[in-house]
Amino acid sequence: MEFSAILAQGTAPSKRAFHSCSVVEGSLYIFGGITDDRTVLNDMYRYDVSSNSWSAMESPVPRGSQSKPVVSSVFPKGRLCTAPSVSHHTATVIRGRFILIIGGWNGRKRCADVFCFDTVEQFWRHIPESGDVPVGLSSHTATLVSSKDILIIGREGGVHTQRRFAGAFYLNFKTGKYTEVPYHASSRSGHTSNLIPIRASKENHLFVFGGRKSGGYELIGSWNKTEETESSFPKQRLAELIKKSTVCEEPCGRQHAKAVELDSKHLFIFGGETWSGVRENVTNDAFILESDRMRWYKLPPSGNVPKLVGHSMVGTGDKIFAFGGGVGNKHCDTLWEVKI
Repeated sequence: MEFSAILAQGTAPSKRAFHSCSVVEGSLYIFGGITDDRTVLNDMYRYDVSSNSWSAMESPVPRGSQSKPVVSSVFPKGRLCTAPSVSHHTATVIRGRFILIIGGWNGRKRCADVFCFDTVEQFWRHIPESGDVPVGLSSHTATLVSSKDILIIGREGGVHTQRRFAGAFYLNFKTGKYTEVPYHASSRSGHTSNLIPIRASKENHLFVFGGRKSGGYELIGSWNKTEETESSFPKQRLAELIKKSTVCEEPCGRQHAKAVELDSKHLFIFGGETWSGVRENVTNDAFILESDRMRWYKLPPSGNVPKLVGHSMVGTGDKIFAFGGGVGNKHCDTLWEVKI
């Protein structure tokens, strides 16, 4: 495994951690996050993989005209607004065009607000929340499980109180309605959730990993995928990768690791922080989960791989990219291509 820093053209994002990175039409969209001095950000940048260039996404509230109405006939409803300032949020891509920002830390409290960025029209909407609105969400996960619903898993609560067990909510992204669902999940924060087939199952289960000291994954529900995985690694490369890796036990408990689906049966998990005594230890451990056999592999270590927490990591095509996060005691603004 090798991390290669990318020198790109254009205006790049500033140093940050606990931001989001979304893949739309082969481009990376970096949004929000928090700085070293705890400033919560609301800026968005697009990295065009094909041209190796950054551009800042300017998104003022548009004014209506006959050529560009302020109400989209496509999706979704909601009030036009400026970009929200959030970190520790989620970003879910809908219909290959819209990025739905859910919850996070706004500098004052955990929130459950829902915002939508249209990557075509390049403006924001606030979708009014209703129903069983969570008290607050941060370091949660949000997974698209149907043509209209996102499943949210994570501890719910305000600044001083959180549930002992994780909250589970459906969010109807068309209407903004939250519905609490009776999935009993362990209390987690900074975990990963991926909709993948397990063993011989023809359906996909939500594989929830990390976010708690004691470790242990959970499988929740079963669904059919509504959108394809952005990354698609060649089978030969995957076979070679597994061949040079070591079979291992399930990784110990860790928080803020990142998971990338390499194909329908292989999950790549990297970084985060593990618990050791009273302090957290940031790691550069990397694992592959072979979901049809539930077998774990640990990738061989490499000297140039940074130890990261609060970073983002995504796959598009046969490439993996990582951006930002904490290196040592400082946040960074490096974009890497991760070669595995």
